[in-house]
Amino acid sequence: MSVIIGHLSLELHFPLAHSLKEKRKSLKRIKEKVTHRFNVSLIESAYQDKWQRSKIDIAIIGIDQQAIENTIQNILHLIDEVSIGEIQTLSAEIEWH
Repeated sequence: MSVIIGHLSLELHFPLAHSLKEKRKSLKRIKEKVTHRFNVSLIESAYQDKWQRSKIDIAIIGIDQQAIENTIQNILHLIDEVSIGEIQTLSAEIEWH
């Protein structure tokens, strides 16, 4: 049995954020919603000092490729629903180990 790792990398733009505090509030909301609903790990991996920009990376581990692909799609829909940010770039990868 192989372990499958899904990796989702997103760059987000927060046009309505006027401070780091406002951006962090939006990111906290995204992180709480995503990690509460899905069994994933999420970090802000870049642009911590920029108040309208962020990069987040999400890791998903499982044994069913279709389930991981569905989880990636569901995460994207959830972020779209809860975020006042805009997804600017997106990268998704799936690896077998």
